[in-house]
Amino acid sequence: MADRPFITVAELARRLGGRLDGAGGRVVWGVEPLGQAGPEAVSWLGSARYLPQLADTEAGVVLVPEDCEVPAGKTVIRVSDPDAALCEVLRCLAPPSEPVPVGVHPTAVIGEGAAVEGAAIAAQTYVGPGAVVGPGKVVGEGELWVGNPARPARTLSDKEIESLHYSADHYVRLKDEYLG
Repeated sequence: MADRPFITVAELARRLGGRLDGAGGRVVWGVEPLGQAGPEAVSWLGSARYLPQLADTEAGVVLVPEDCEVPAGKTVIRVSDPDAALCEVLRCLAPPSEPVPVGVHPTAVIGEGAAVEGAAIAAQTYVGPGAVVGPGKVVGEGELWVGNPARPARTLSDKEIESLHYSADHYVRLKDEYLG
């Protein structure tokens, strides 16, 4: 929890201008749909069709319309528009991040014929052959990106990352032998 923004339910209700019913001291730090939310998450009831899920959710707090009937024991913040309130919750819990510097980390591997322009390529990543990573894209650490335009395919295993470094080192040795 220390690495991510968090907030008490009472402070969240204050920021949203909503009415709190329930445990205001609870700390939340994520947003999840009703059916997937755990006790650390904020969820919302944006439509009456999800009302049956309200009774079963484990969410730490649920944003509900002001006139919503709530099962006993649920912590809710009553607001005029749960969808609009959710946008504010996201601003509280996911403030804008620092800009990522454009460039390719020295431990990243860029496949043959791949193009990277105006993107940030993190450590221990692999951009596949022929992939095109365009401006503003951020390839996260340990990710495999493929395609044109490039998209994340999956996270690399530790063994795959080790193999990439071995292959890169091997090609450098071959180059040195050839030129030496």
